[in-house]
Amino acid sequence: MPYVIFFTVVLIGILIGLMLRGKTAQQTDKRESDSFYMKSVRIIDSLQSGEGAGVENLLAAIMEEDSEKKEIYVIFGNVLREKGYIAEAIKVHKSVLHRPNLQDKFKGWALASLAEDFRLAGMLERAVRTYRDAFNLNPGDASLLKRYAHLCKQVSDYEKLLSLMDVMAKSKVLNDEKYRMEVAFVYNELGEQAMKNREFGKAETNFRKSLKLNSKVYPAYLNLARLSVEKGEKPNIAQKHLEELFRQVPDKAFLGMDLYLQISPHQFEELCHSLLNRNADDWRTRLHLSRYFVQQDRPDAAFPELIEAMKSMPHVLLIHQEIWKFLMQYPKRRDDLKQYAIQTDRIMVFNAPFMCVDCRYKSSEFLWKCPSCFGWNTFVESKI
Repeated sequence: MPYVIFFTVVLIGILIGLMLRGKTAQQTDKRESDSFYMKSVRIIDSLQSGEGAGVENLLAAIMEEDSEKKEIYVIFGNVLREKGYIAEAIKVHKSVLHRPNLQDKFKGWALASLAEDFRLAGMLERAVRTYRDAFNLNPGDASLLKRYAHLCKQVSDYEKLLSLMDVMAKSKVLNDEKYRMEVAFVYNELGEQAMKNREFGKAETNFRKSLKLNSKVYPAYLNLARLSVEKGEKPNIAQKHLEELFRQVPDKAFLGMDLYLQISPHQFEELCHSLLNRNADDWRTRLHLSRYFVQQDRPDAAFPELIEAMKSMPHVLLIHQEIWKFLMQYPKRRDDLKQYAIQTDRIMVFNAPFMCVDCRYKSSEFLWKCPSCFGWNTFVESKI
């Protein structure tokens, strides 16, 4: 909705300017211009009120009447797209691009608008081609750069994304810190692609490039540890990568817990206690520690960890599920059941504890790339 308001305000401003400029025109031109403005106002009114019927016919009519005001048609198309009329937006933008003698800068702008139409319509290959053409005509447009980069994230074209980000950094679209963080995550993605293709040397190089740019890119530590296991190296190598993750980004330690337990089970309890000494509210570490105690048949040590985890994050369904499993496995522990009942009094629970801070997308799993807005490192734990 903010985009629609923005486009509408811009469009109205242009219309007013054209109306004022048109006062010196001939009477015939004035009548044609009045007809154009009235139809434009009707389109704006229809879009803002949510009445889509007739919008396409009105657009076709004003485009037949006046072929000069090409900038307004591009904005019309953008407003249509933001209101959900993508097919109509494509027609409008294509009609503008069919006009002769367009300047490169304007053509690049119109092509970028058409490319965004294709992207939202799901025609990603056409969107990529059209954005490429727009960028070649207008490489200095900051808005185009950002949207083209967004599409590259969406289609996982990370090589092209790197080149675009270099341009963005040189033109100050990204500050140095933001640039280093974004590029670091791109190198991690390139490493994952190489790892899938079993190009282990290339994968390791990219993961290390990622961490050299930004030591907080936690998936790179995980991927280096997994790569070490995949290559059959000594367990202590993968262990070192995970311990570096726990040291650099302790709030993401839970992502490497299962792998650490697999390669170094005798040190797992010590690791958990060291993490809890740094953050007593780390409920995920308590959950892993509780599972470890259950595997060793140590219920007296396991249940207190579950209760402490629930106190830290009472709304997380996963914790309650772990407690239910525990009580079913040890049905004679009536005091534990009583304690759980007391603690859960008046507690609300839900099953989507993670949320993207950019687009508010919710997930039951922790993700480092949002599947909705494609942002990196945007997930946080939701709290009531």
